[in-house]
Amino acid sequence: MTISNQRNIHPPLFFNNIHLSETDTHKHLGLIFHHSLSWHTHILHLHQKVMTKINRLRSFSNSLPRHSLLTIYKTNILPIFDYGSIIYDNCSDSDKHLLDKAQLSAAKIILGCLKTTSSSDVLLDLNLKTLIHRREISILRYFSKIIFRLVPCPLPLNLFRSFGEFVPYTLRHNLDVQIPLFKKSLAFNFFLRKACSLWNSLPLEIKSSPSHPNFMNRLMSYYHVAKQNTHHLLGVNPRLTSVRCMLRLAHSPLNINKKSYRTCVCGDIETEIHLFFYCNFHVAARAILFNRVYNIVTYNISPEFFV
Repeated sequence: MTISNQRNIHPPLFFNNIHLSETDTHKHLGLIFHHSLSWHTHILHLHQKVMTKINRLRSFSNSLPRHSLLTIYKTNILPIFDYGSIIYDNCSDSDKHLLDKAQLSAAKIILGCLKTTSSSDVLLDLNLKTLIHRREISILRYFSKIIFRLVPCPLPLNLFRSFGEFVPYTLRHNLDVQIPLFKKSLAFNFFLRKACSLWNSLPLEIKSSPSHPNFMNRLMSYYHVAKQNTHHLLGVNPRLTSVRCMLRLAHSPLNINKKSYRTCVCGDIETEIHLFFYCNFHVAARAILFNRVYNIVTYNISPEFFV
């Protein structure tokens, strides 16, 4: 494989009188490199690999609890997205959108919500970050290790100089890193420029961290990465958990969530409270609900309230 957009730029190569054929791609450490430095082939391979696992996750959606599905996703599927993400981050927007759709598909399977549910609501309910934010955190994590001299730098250290190292006077942005210049437009989105731009966009409080662990704690707070809370996903019955999710996200088959027809068959607006407590067409189902929850709830409920 030759890194170039031009083909047949060198004479035929032979090894032990065997002609070495020219290839367009090469797989190295799980990453597929293309001769034009495009990541489209790798993204397609990554998407196919992830969707195979997501379809397997879909087959368990009606038998496993929702919090177990989330654990399977975070341990078996999410690491596939993260592996090498700081390298292929300069892929095209269409390739990034393809991966985002795969993550959203898995998130909706975990919650059991409708396909038309807002993607931001789904990720927020699961406390999952978008893949773009996860790649930015990974880039800043590795770049901060270079800044704190915790990993060997693959490039000359003078490329990572801050303005305070070569400017003789005090500036407001002394901790900002000089963004290197490249002649080729292809290198504008490479790791070095992207990492320097993300570092310079951070608040001064984060960039002035005295140590790498302190930097990561402040960075996680900046990206609102909190401890996972999955109490709302607990439940033995996956179907009941998905129904609670639809009601919680206000995106359920109830007419109140529809744009055109919002009234119940009785004529009132079909809200959750109206359906569970007041609709005259569900008196029998309301009585069954009362008999099931009467011995479970911790406060007094009048039987007449369900009639």
